[in-house]
Amino acid sequence: MLQYINNFLDNISNWINAISLIVSIVTLITMLRFKHKLRVELEKERFNKQKHSIIKNLRSYSDSLLGFDEFYQPEFLRKIDLFLLDLNTSYTFWGWKLSNRISAASKYINQTCLVDLSNQESNQTHRHNLTRKLREISALIEKE
Repeated sequence: MLQYINNFLDNISNWINAISLIVSIVTLITMLRFKHKLRVELEKERFNKQKHSIIKNLRSYSDSLLGFDEFYQPEFLRKIDLFLLDLNTSYTFWGWKLSNRISAASKYINQTCLVDLSNQESNQTHRHNLTRKLREISALIEKE
């Protein structure tokens, strides 16, 4: 009889330990989800404050690329690239489409535009392609 009571109490103790472990895991997951939602909301608030200046910068970059030849220099292209990288890393709540467009534009600058600066004919094509990419990014940011 005493053996039966000890086994019964051991089983109850094991169940209580299992339930407390499950409760602590669920609590941890809930806290992490809340932390993520809070971070996203803070990012969205910061983004809404800076949205106008981001769009203005993107449009000025694309207009400068089309307007004047002296802007199509490695320093200016690196400045655009740094701006795009900063955008991509600063805001994590964007959808995959906008994140991929920003990454693709940055990759295009580094792998195509900066490599082929000596060829004047391809520069014109690269300039128009980069301008189109910047305008697409600007339009997607306006929709956010």
